[in-house]
Formats: sequence, structure tokens, C-alpha cells
Amino acid sequence: MVEWTKITPAHSKTKAKRITIPEAIANTFNLEAGDAIGWVIIAKSEGVLGVELVFEKQAK
Repeated sequence: MVEWTKITPAHSKTKAKRITIPEAIANTFNLEAGDAIGWVIIAKSEGVLGVELVFEKQAK
């Protein structure tokens, strides 16, 4: 199943972008506000890239 989100500007004065995480994904990985996500680009095969996400829980 595909979960779609939209990319929006993070701030009007930067080129940074912001995304939302679909509720189903957040629930599956028990993600909460303040948790960190690392993004790793992976070459899967010639001409095909993938993205691996690494989750880091916020210290409580």
C-alpha cells in the first residue's frame, strides 16, 4: 500500500523542505514528535535508487 504525503517549504527564507509522516507509518514505528529520521540513499540496481530511513527515538 502506498502512503502519500506532500512536500512543503520549511521556511520562506530557505530551500529546506518539510514532509508529514502518514499516521500508519508513525504508528507502525511508534514515532512521536521530536524523534529523528536519518535518510540514506541506496543504489538498488542500475538506474534505480531507494531510500532507507533510520529512526532514532527522542530521549525521555
